[in-house]
Amino acid sequence: MRLPRAPGKGVFALLGSYAYDFESSSVNAQYAPALSAIFRRPLLRAPNWFAAAKDFVQSCFLLPRTSRECRAELRVGVGALCVQVKQPRFEGLVGSQSACFVHRIENKTWCNDSNRRSVWFRTARQCELLRHISFIANHHDVPHPLQHRHIEMPGITTTLAYSTDSAGMHPSHTLPLKLRAIAEAGFSQAEVAFPDLEAYAEQEFPGYRKLDDSGNGDLDTLVRAAEQIRRLCDELSISILAVHPFSHFEGYEETHKRTIGFDRVAAWFKVLKALNCQMLQVGSTPDPSTSSDYDVIARDLRQLADEAAAQDPPIRIAYEMWAWGVHVNTWEHVWEVCKRVDRPNFGLCLDTFQICARAYADPTSVDGLLQNPLAGSANTQLSSSLKALSTTVPPEKIFYFQISDGSRRVTPDALKKAAKEQGIDPLYAWSNAWRPLPYMDTVCPRADKESWGGYLPVADVCEAVLKTGWRGPWSYEVIICSGTSAEWTYPYYDPRQVFYEEDMSREDSEIPAKWAKAAMSSHQLLTEELAKRGS
Repeated sequence: MRLPRAPGKGVFALLGSYAYDFESSSVNAQYAPALSAIFRRPLLRAPNWFAAAKDFVQSCFLLPRTSRECRAELRVGVGALCVQVKQPRFEGLVGSQSACFVHRIENKTWCNDSNRRSVWFRTARQCELLRHISFIANHHDVPHPLQHRHIEMPGITTTLAYSTDSAGMHPSHTLPLKLRAIAEAGFSQAEVAFPDLEAYAEQEFPGYRKLDDSGNGDLDTLVRAAEQIRRLCDELSISILAVHPFSHFEGYEETHKRTIGFDRVAAWFKVLKALNCQMLQVGSTPDPSTSSDYDVIARDLRQLADEAAAQDPPIRIAYEMWAWGVHVNTWEHVWEVCKRVDRPNFGLCLDTFQICARAYADPTSVDGLLQNPLAGSANTQLSSSLKALSTTVPPEKIFYFQISDGSRRVTPDALKKAAKEQGIDPLYAWSNAWRPLPYMDTVCPRADKESWGGYLPVADVCEAVLKTGWRGPWSYEVIICSGTSAEWTYPYYDPRQVFYEEDMSREDSEIPAKWAKAAMSSHQLLTEELAKRGS
């Protein structure tokens, strides 16, 4: 017998047709309204099977606590659907007992276990629904309506992450809120910003003292907060790709300054362990008092890598070139340092923004492009740099890849004024406030029809990195900050540049979800462009 299905709407639409039957059942009257609401949610907007299934399962927890059997049945049902499309990540989402049923469904043996089934599924209607779901899961001709859209394309990336500091910047945008938004958008990993974790510790444990440059502070409390975040990530079925940013570390010649750095990283290692995270991102130092000798820089980073490797579990160090770094600010620089460090757990974090900020762009110039480059033009300079990157860096030394664009919506005078007032490099000021998503105008068009101003050749950088043979984690790290702070004041900025509605620092609980979902859409467009290029 073949089950009917709504043409063009897929499995979830079919399941929705059962919601009304639940409403009419006296046995299930206590949770029928909540169940119907779950079925009617716009799951078809999800970008792939896993995102839709995760949304569906998490919604089941809206049901009353008394309907344990129904919650379990729904979790298993979606698990069965995921069996068909080979989504092993779902096992952690459904839980061990539900996973057992998924296994039985896959092997077509579940219906023979009447005793176990009766414990979890007590009504005939629930058994009937599960029977339908298991039938659907075992047939290949029931496609998801959006199955052609993949979040993580096997030929390009292994996993996909979004950074928590890119999911909102207002105090109301708490770390749990951001992580839930990241998970619901379909990301399987998150990059956790250390300041976000400390802000969460302050909210959960009043009186918490932040760690200082030596790692002194309420470390035990921070570890407790990290453990809570780890449990939340487990619940959301996401993992933590890396913690960032660890900076102002390498190149000091004074013994006491080196001691301060290693004391600080020892504290951070404890936090990473509590988070179940095995990667620490280290940004190249912007401190001009440090040594420019790459042997000195590599000495410190080698010792850091050795101490990281001694942790249980071992930690990897992802060294990122910050465009405003004083001695290390290009991909060529970080690769040279990496070679000198010469440790298997020490590699690179490459970044589209950071690479372009040194080899292509100059936001303080009128046209936003590098002035008087050695290669003759910004385009030629970047092309030469990327060609060298694709044939130089071994893929195993790229630990992960960060993606963002750069905006020209800030005027050169505004940027230079802000940098001077804050005592930072203009590239740092640019990075702090003007990093939209690639294809931002498409995935998140502004109501006023103005452009977000993104202009960096992000796809070119991605193509070069992929040409190395590398296939690993991608992470989206984007920042669009307020134009209302003191450093962005008239006449140094055009009032039309203030992005009130889309501002990450706006007090709006929907901001994290909005940006995470926009990032997923941006990734889809970027992967489509790379596919056209044969990447």
